[in-house]
Amino acid sequence: MSVMDKTKKMVNQETFLQQRITKATESWKKFRKENKELEMKNVMFDCLSGKTMVSRIEKTELRDFVYVIEQYLKDVIHRIEILKRNEESSTALVPVAATTTSSVVMPVVEMGSSSVGFYDRIRDQIQSTLNMKQTTKDLDLNKKQW
Repeated sequence: MSVMDKTKKMVNQETFLQQRITKATESWKKFRKENKELEMKNVMFDCLSGKTMVSRIEKTELRDFVYVIEQYLKDVIHRIEILKRNEESSTALVPVAATTTSSVVMPVVEMGSSSVGFYDRIRDQIQSTLNMKQTTKDLDLNKKQW
């Protein structure tokens, strides 16, 4: 490397520290986002298993919760489509005799409708929670309600 190239790449201590701070901040934001998504995914599975209710989720976290559910549903639907495509292509290539001699049959699980049903239930619970919180916020016990 020439002397000219070396001097171009050299930075002073302040610039170096700024670059390190920027890099560390970006890394911290990335990990914070990943942790939040994992936390919301755990809450989603707790809701599915009945361990918790959507109404216990803070209003500020509902947007993140809905985002995680939508992403998870997209991933599940995408996986189902891939499995269906793989199944169609593999059955087209397998001879008829091989399909009749197979002793193990893998059941095909259709998750799309139940996943959408889950999403609808969660969305309804979130809406009712938001409406309930808005109603209690609007009520003022010191004023006479007509």
